[in-house]
Amino acid sequence: MEIKVLSATGVGKTQSISLGIESTLKPLVAGYSPYSKKIVSLFDLPNNETKSIIQEAKRVLGEDRCVILTEDSIEKYIPESIYAKAGLNKNTTLTELEKAKPNFNELCKLKKTISEKLASVLTIEDLKMVPVLEKTVTLSEKLSTGPTEPSKLNRSVNL
Repeated sequence: MEIKVLSATGVGKTQSISLGIESTLKPLVAGYSPYSKKIVSLFDLPNNETKSIIQEAKRVLGEDRCVILTEDSIEKYIPESIYAKAGLNKNTTLTELEKAKPNFNELCKLKKTISEKLASVLTIEDLKMVPVLEKTVTLSEKLSTGPTEPSKLNRSVNL
C-alpha cells in the first residue's frame, strides 16, 4: 500500500475557504483521479478558522471519509517513540514548531522536514501506536478498489 500525504497547511489562510478546498481536495476526488474512490482526509482538531473548511471537506468527500485528530496538530499526536526512531526529540520539535508559527514559510519548511523524517521510519507496526492514522489507513484500504499488501508501507510525502 502506498500512502500519499498532501499537506493543506495554510488552507485556512486563503482568501476563500472554498477556493482552498477546491485547490487542495477537488482534483483528488475528480472522477479521473486514481485517488477519487480511496482518498481519506485527516484533519487537525478544528478551531474557529478551520471548522468551515472541515465542513466543506465533509460535503465534498462525505462524513465517513473525514477523520479528525484529538490534537491541534499531527506532530502533537505522534508518540515520542516514533520521533526517537527518526532521531528527533518530540518536545524539542514541538517547541521549534511553536517558535516558527509567526513565519508561515519557515513553519511549512520545518513541517516538511519533520514529516519526511517521521515518514521515513514509520512502519505498519507503528500504526498500532497511532490509532487515528491506523483508522485512516484502514478506511482508505476499505475504499480502495484494488488489492493492497498490508505488510508494505511505501511513503510519499508531498508538502
